[in-house]
Amino acid sequence: MTSPSDRHNQLLARLLATPLVLWGVACTGDDKGGTEGSTTNESSDSMTQCVAAGTPVATPRGWVPVETLAVGDAIYAVDLASGLLVATAITAITRARRECLALLADDGRELIATPDHPVHVPELDGYAEAGRVALGQAQSLTLIEGRLPEVRIRQRGVGKHRTFAGVHDVFDITVASELHNFVAGGFVVHNKSSTTTIGDSTSGSDTVSGSSGTGSSSGSSGSTDATSSGSSGDTSTSGGETSGSSSGTTSGALTFPCGQDLTCEVASEYCEIFHPGQPDAMITYMCKALPDACLDAVDCTCLMEQNVFGECMPSPEGGLVVSIFAP
Repeated sequence: MTSPSDRHNQLLARLLATPLVLWGVACTGDDKGGTEGSTTNESSDSMTQCVAAGTPVATPRGWVPVETLAVGDAIYAVDLASGLLVATAITAITRARRECLALLADDGRELIATPDHPVHVPELDGYAEAGRVALGQAQSLTLIEGRLPEVRIRQRGVGKHRTFAGVHDVFDITVASELHNFVAGGFVVHNKSSTTTIGDSTSGSDTVSGSSGTGSSSGSSGSTDATSSGSSGDTSTSGGETSGSSSGTTSGALTFPCGQDLTCEVASEYCEIFHPGQPDAMITYMCKALPDACLDAVDCTCLMEQNVFGECMPSPEGGLVVSIFAP
């Protein structure tokens, strides 16, 4: 029987080994645009983890839209160990304009944020980027319920979502509390932090941030290597499709990751991710042949014109990823 510790380590390895492929521009949370004790600053770079304007934030005054908050205002952080809200102060705010996704919990609540904004994941006992949750790499979220400040911490499942929810004015908050989190739209989310590590999640300062590779990834759950041998391990092909795990690719071909164990060829394949409707069912990954009409112009517009249905997005390493969600 798999122990809780083993399940935690398996999830952690899966999150670390699989690149975030929602957009090529990462949001890694540097300190440009906002300084300690500053007023709201406009950031022109693309390196800020943010929540969208209109998102209500939990404060001692009640729920306040994030765009109306200012440095020095009191907001609530969450002590996840005790389940209590703790008043803290905003020390910096950064404003930018970013592409966002809409992440839903199974109770219908929605968070619109940049794909790299960390949200608390109970099964990990730590934080993972919203984009990773949207890609099915985590199955639960931490939310609060009840009237402020007497709330309850609740674990919720991940509902349906939109990988592209438009371009929004977004806001990045730094808080004084060592808990390093706040509540946005009912979701427990990490606050702005330029240095985040994997470790003691009770401090609230831990976020999971995977690295993007070019066909090779490593973790406790295994590794994938692109070689010139053209041989494959647990790979099966049929009708121009490849599924399972791959340990080799065609010599000299440029590849990109498709899930944890599979790599697809940029010039001739796209990665299909199938999300089953059942919560406990396994997400499957498959390399599928690009339509002939798209071989000279590998982009999502061409796939849609060739009746390839699903949510299409480019991979940072090149290639296309199409997510299909069962009802």
